[in-house]
Amino acid sequence: MNIDIKTLAILLCITNVLQVISLSILARVKMSCKGLGCWILANVSLALGFLFNYLRDDKGIGLLAIVVNNLLFIAALALIYAGVLRFFNQREKNKLLVLACLTVTLIALYFTFVDNSQAARRVNFSFAVGIFSFFIARALYIHRTEAVNISAHFLSLVFLGKAVFFMIRAVTPFTGGTVGSLFSATLTQTMTYMVVLVACTLWTFGFIIMINQRLAFESQEAKIETETALANEQLMLLEQRQFISMLSHEFRTPLAVADFAAANLTEVPPIDQDDINQRVIQIRRSISSMVQLIENCMTRERIEFGGFTLMRQDTELIPLLTEAAHMVDFSARHTLELITDKAPLSWPLDSTLFRIALSNLIDNAVKYTKEGKIILRAEECGEYMSVTVTDQGPGITPADVDILFEKFVRGSAANSGKSIRGAGLGLYISKRIAVAHGGDLRLLSGAKGATVFELLITKA
Repeated sequence: MNIDIKTLAILLCITNVLQVISLSILARVKMSCKGLGCWILANVSLALGFLFNYLRDDKGIGLLAIVVNNLLFIAALALIYAGVLRFFNQREKNKLLVLACLTVTLIALYFTFVDNSQAARRVNFSFAVGIFSFFIARALYIHRTEAVNISAHFLSLVFLGKAVFFMIRAVTPFTGGTVGSLFSATLTQTMTYMVVLVACTLWTFGFIIMINQRLAFESQEAKIETETALANEQLMLLEQRQFISMLSHEFRTPLAVADFAAANLTEVPPIDQDDINQRVIQIRRSISSMVQLIENCMTRERIEFGGFTLMRQDTELIPLLTEAAHMVDFSARHTLELITDKAPLSWPLDSTLFRIALSNLIDNAVKYTKEGKIILRAEECGEYMSVTVTDQGPGITPADVDILFEKFVRGSAANSGKSIRGAGLGLYISKRIAVAHGGDLRLLSGAKGATVFELLITKA
């Protein structure tokens, strides 16, 4: 039974028109999908190409139809290739694609109007289709993603099969085979139209499946991201409630102490100047605690909500250390030893943030040490400045070492029933400040009676 080649050409034209309609409907639903527009244009080009293919035997426009037909087919493959690259967020080389299409078209023009050779046109066209199909298969394979792995593999095989067929077709004129006219029902011509019909159908369905696979994958990812964001928001709200609860408690304590001391000034008149001084110290220490807590809260906001930037400048070190250590003066049970003989005169740092970090360490030393000496030592160590704070407190248990610098976490000493004030922010904020300066905050010793924290700040 002979197969009418012209009927196959019309069938291919209708098939590509239907595929244009299918992809256009998909585009209206999935408008954000990259590459889909190129694939629609490719099918339009193929439909027009098969229409002109049908007109190649027309005596009036037959030769022109040959050239236009070649251009439309090659342009369609170039559009498919560009669409694949765009689908995988790659950039196509437009100039190179245009140059390739023009080269194939110019060769077709020469072997149509100058040296009319059906064999030469077959070699030119088949070789071009084979090369383009190979590069499409390669792009699908190397750029495939987890979301479309199976469909990309399938399409890659479809285009690879087409590439192999057309490369074999390109060499048939050199193997002694009869070229014949375009619409001769030879085995080669019949197979060519059948292969193209099957390939067009397969790749259209393959692209539709690949688009839907990606959209399903992205939808699942979006769902997971939404659920994660919702869980994080709920966690943040819970954390905020805990934080506000702690703050209300922490503010209440120093305010109550200051109120009690102020009330005593009138209800229990001071005996002498020393008595007045002690009460003033109590009030000032309570105010100092509130100021430190407010600074920690403000610094936490800067750290966690994008406003945490350093403003480094050369700063005289000794006055800054003295200012930060001044809170020890508010305690009659503690004494301060400031060692600065090896300290640099100045250092490039954000003085406000550095003072907050150091004040947290000193405040902790005072809170956790019942009585005794607080040693503050500063020295230059090459590219680093080291500041250590040593206290004579109860020490830090091994179980607390791993959680020392976590937010809102307090060690066992704070939870031992001694009512030691704090919100669990001091060490967390101090470490973040140190890291922002290119340094670190670390525990050198957690031994009872000799707890040592070291604050390191880089020069750069």
